[in-house]
Amino acid sequence: MKVSVNKIDEVMEFLLNKLGLEPSAIVKCPEVVGLSVEKNFVPRVAVIKFLRSNRLIKYGKNTDIDFLTIFQYPEEIFLEKFVNRYDEAPRSCSSAKQSRSSTERRWRKKS
Repeated sequence: MKVSVNKIDEVMEFLLNKLGLEPSAIVKCPEVVGLSVEKNFVPRVAVIKFLRSNRLIKYGKNTDIDFLTIFQYPEEIFLEKFVNRYDEAPRSCSSAKQSRSSTERRWRKKS
């Protein structure tokens, strides 16, 4: 996989500074460096934050969710695990973001 230096910088900036992930954790999942911040990370983080804020899921150490894992899920699995099983999540998250990711387009179709 070839990834530009700018792309790596953008992804690392997001993962380290916005999410507070440890570099050692990112090194264990190098495939996330090839993902898009706007198309992959931002929509999924918005969904997880929404679910956490509504106490629908837990996040953190000793829980079953971590961001590096959810970033690696194929879209179908992510939607099944975190969107389709919650009635409110698709409408609320899609209205909260302006991203034009394929995930968001699916949510809008369901609303």
